[in-house]
Amino acid sequence: MAFSSRLKSHRHLLTLETLKFISGFIEHGNASLAALDAGIPETYASRQGQWLKKHPMVIAAVERELDPRDLQKLKSAVRKIDVLMEECKAILGLEEDYSNLKRSRTRAKSSSRARTRKVTPTSL
Repeated sequence: MAFSSRLKSHRHLLTLETLKFISGFIEHGNASLAALDAGIPETYASRQGQWLKKHPMVIAAVERELDPRDLQKLKSAVRKIDVLMEECKAILGLEEDYSNLKRSRTRAKSSSRARTRKVTPTSL
């Protein structure tokens, strides 16, 4: 699945990343900086920031024109959610670095393919 396809498939989900982006974008109006604030890697921050600022949820949030007190409440809520997400990761034993997870998935797919290759019509 291509990068843009993954983004399109998630356009109806409000994620922690999107919340962080909205908070940063409302605060300073810079999509690239807001993407970096949201934890998006620098390599993709500009591109994904431009995509996110066109996201219907982001547009709707920006159009609300939050006052400074509401913006602070939003930022506080996002921090609380972030803490709870970290607690959930710890409970589930999930790693902060997902590259290890990707590597283990790749290994699992490889071993699955290897098992599948063993049972072929020519090997029977």
